Amino acid sequence: MRNLLSSRSDLSWERLERTRQKMDREFPHSLVREHESIIPLLRLPDPNDRHVVAVAIHAEAKYIVTFNLNDFSKTTLQTYEIEALSPDEFILRLIQHVPRFVLRAVKRHRLNLSRPAKTPDEYLATLEKQKLPKTVAFLREYKDEI
Repeated sequence: MRNLLSSRSDLSWERLERTRQKMDREFPHSLVREHESIIPLLRLPDPNDRHVVAVAIHAEAKYIVTFNLNDFSKTTLQTYEIEALSPDEFILRLIQHVPRFVLRAVKRHRLNLSRPAKTPDEYLATLEKQKLPKTVAFLREYKDEI
């Protein structure tokens, strides 16, 4: 949350905390604990990212989704059969695997937006601003379905 706040002046700690609490309530099994012992064993370009890899190892995750791909050593991740993907690449893999499911989820998400509501074009423009150009390129082809 601290890192997000440093790059997003439109957010507040209180707003992020409310979102975190909602996520914890909605997805209680997604909380990972007891990963701390792994942290000192990891070597990464940025030692402040070791906790992310430790959580992924402990949770047996296949992917770490991040815009900071350079912070995660491929060599270290390969040892644990984990891959770092950009959000755009991760969504593209989901699309390739379950395209209809992703289209339904995107439509549901867009229709749930109310502050403000967004047309499909406005929604795609928002995704583009969020550094998801490949996802947007795919979704443009299905604009009538979202």
